[in-house]
Amino acid sequence: MPVASQAEPDPMFPTVSFPNPEEPGAMDAALELAEQTSPDVVIANDPDYMGDRTNGRVLNTIGFVYLVVLVLVSVATIPLMIITRGGS
Repeated sequence: MPVASQAEPDPMFPTVSFPNPEEPGAMDAALELAEQTSPDVVIANDPDYMGDRTNGRVLNTIGFVYLVVLVLVSVATIPLMIITRGGS
């Protein structure tokens, strides 16, 4: 779930004093949203690193689906390992 005030790229970074996730206060909006929604993880992009190489919605969706499939496969291996006694 993106922070609404930071969801669209803006080279002026109006919501922070300095656009670097390592700086104090740069992730305040994300952490405030995290307190409201209780996510498992909070992720921030460093604009100096990402620059104009960020993905669009389609590639982000594909990446998310790929991640979900990997998690499901990982979780599915646990009972299979138990049933087959470690694959033997």
